[in-house]
Amino acid sequence: MDLQVENEMPGLLGVSIPSSGEIVRVRQRFCLVEEVVRSRRKSDSTLVRLSCIEDDAQGQPLEVLWEREIDADPFTGEQWSGLAKNGFS
Repeated sequence: MDLQVENEMPGLLGVSIPSSGEIVRVRQRFCLVEEVVRSRRKSDSTLVRLSCIEDDAQGQPLEVLWEREIDADPFTGEQWSGLAKNGFS
């Protein structure tokens, strides 16, 4: 598979691809995006390398095919205010 590191374009089906350094929620955990590896072919998924930031699994690596994840969710500015009130769950 031909891969390239890139994070500026939308993924398959117009799914928003996160950028390195962003916080995302994947598989019911908050993670830091370490690296985004895009395929050169539009039909292939984007590989996203993550590091868990939750206390019970801090630093644990995870690799996902972003467009194939059911509940993958980039953490937006609006969500930070709720996190400040409630903390990580």
